[in-house]
Amino acid sequence: MAERRLIDYMNHSLSQGHSLVSVRRELTKAGWKAEEIDDAVKTIGTRRQKPVEKVEKKGITSAPAGIIIISAIGILGSISVVLGGILSISLGSLEGVFTTAVGLLGIIAFYLLLKMERTGWILVSIFLALEVISTIFAILTVLSLRSAQGSMILGAGFLLLWAAIFAYLLEKRKLFGIGK
Repeated sequence: MAERRLIDYMNHSLSQGHSLVSVRRELTKAGWKAEEIDDAVKTIGTRRQKPVEKVEKKGITSAPAGIIIISAIGILGSISVVLGGILSISLGSLEGVFTTAVGLLGIIAFYLLLKMERTGWILVSIFLALEVISTIFAILTVLSLRSAQGSMILGAGFLLLWAAIFAYLLEKRKLFGIGK
C-alpha cells in the first residue's frame, strides 16, 4: 500500500484542480519513484467516492465556434447601429438616441455572449426574438402593400437567419446554465 503522506498530497492536489499528469510530474521531481506514485493512484482510485470536479473556465477561448461567430457579427452589427444612431442625432432626429442606446446594449449583450455569460445569452435571445417579430411585421406590411417583392424576399431571408441563430442558441443554452 502507498505511503499515507503521498496519498494525502495527491488527494489535496487533485481536489485543488491540478491534473494527475502535473501531480505525477511534481512528485517525480520531488524524488518519488514511479511505482510509489502508481500505487498511490490505485489507492486513490479505489477510495475516491466522487471524482474531482473539473474547473470550468468561462471566456472567449471556451466558447464554441458558433457562439464566437454570432458574437462577432452581432458586435459589428451593433457598432453599425450605434454609428447610424449617431448620424441620426447629428441630423436632428431624436430617434437616433434610442437607436444609439439599442446599439450600445447590443454591443454589451454580444460581448457577454462571447464571454459565455448567462446574461449575454438572455439579452441576445431577447434581441433575436424582437428581430423575428419585427421582420414578420415588415413582411406582412410588404404583403399588404403588394409592392417591393424584393424587400419581402430579403425580409424572409433575415427571418430565416434570425430563426437559425435563435435555434442554435437554444441548442447551446445548457452551456450558459439555462434549462439544466
